[in-house]
Amino acid sequence: MRCRELMKTDVKFLWASTTISEAACLMRDSSVGFLPVCDSGKHVIGTLTDRDMVVRGIAAGVGPYSPVSAIMTNDELVACKPDDDVRVAEDHMARAKVSRILVVDEDFRLQGVISLSDVVRRDRARAGATLEAVASRESRPSFD
Repeated sequence: MRCRELMKTDVKFLWASTTISEAACLMRDSSVGFLPVCDSGKHVIGTLTDRDMVVRGIAAGVGPYSPVSAIMTNDELVACKPDDDVRVAEDHMARAKVSRILVVDEDFRLQGVISLSDVVRRDRARAGATLEAVASRESRPSFD
């Protein structure tokens, strides 16, 4: 199966100048916790998660009317191409320990997003390995 067959294409996205407050409202209204950040040509320049807003925003004292560019992730963006096999996306997700992957064209323009839940719906057995790798980012040593 190709990524284009699995990806969501009705992806909401942000501009770098969008305020953190506006981004939070869009996440709330869209029931998502992840949004790509694009330039005027719809090239992905970063991503924003609800966790970014809390950890890099609120906890760091960045105000709600600051632009998302102040707290977005823009290094090591995890992406695949629409014609890649879904296993490529799963491998990228597992290696980067992320639960969502951007789908971009050759110019890094946003085409869609694949989430771990999309992978699970496609193939529960294979998704287990991807989930285990992604979840390892949350692993903490036992203090017993």
